[in-house]
Amino acid sequence: MKIAVLSDIHANSIALDGVLNDMLDFNIEHIFVLGDLVGYYYHPLEVINKLRSLKNVSFILGNHDKMLLDVLCGKQNIEEITTKYGSGVKIALSEISEKELKFISDFPEKMEINIGGTSFLLCHGSPFNPEEYVYPDASEESIDRFADLSYDYILMGHTHYPFHSKRGGVNLVNPGSVGQPRDIGNLSSYTIIDDTTNEVLNRRIPFAIESLVAEVRLNDPSNNYLHEILKRNQRSIPDAHSL
Repeated sequence: MKIAVLSDIHANSIALDGVLNDMLDFNIEHIFVLGDLVGYYYHPLEVINKLRSLKNVSFILGNHDKMLLDVLCGKQNIEEITTKYGSGVKIALSEISEKELKFISDFPEKMEINIGGTSFLLCHGSPFNPEEYVYPDASEESIDRFADLSYDYILMGHTHYPFHSKRGGVNLVNPGSVGQPRDIGNLSSYTIIDDTTNEVLNRRIPFAIESLVAEVRLNDPSNNYLHEILKRNQRSIPDAHSL
């Protein structure tokens, strides 16, 4: 069985379209979404609706999804979030209905799934902290913490950097970010896991950043990071490789 792992879409519907189109070339039977459907960018409703229309999708909560819910219950201030992260969450609050809010509020912080005898743990940050960053260059000591966890795959997002590492019998996989990749700014990143062959394939899909950059300048003119990150280490061709 082939499983697609997506994370950190961040209301970037153009990037999501490219990833979903690429997935058509594979016999994907299940999709894991590791959180952060919203935040940073500006098309949350499109992203939510596209993902909800798919079959066999498992979702967990990301930190930007949680920000959205926290604002609604008075735990976080929307102006502080907007200053730090841009107006993505504010736009989500203005666009999405009670139906979509209920959909997001039902996401768990992590999820255990067994498919065909292969065990998966889905996390946004790490099994230990939903907001922990586990980067590809994490220390050996940091990675060794996962060796005794009883899963075949531990799937983590949050960093926006793809990687695959193995400790004992545990595969640690980060699919990177669909909507705001931080290693190669114009190449969306997601991962396909074949639980029959144990291949972990990272897919890189180009998306046109020009319209999104224009939207950033319109909605968040003082937040240079939101458009500069899209230009980091740009490449003109797609890339796919085993992690």
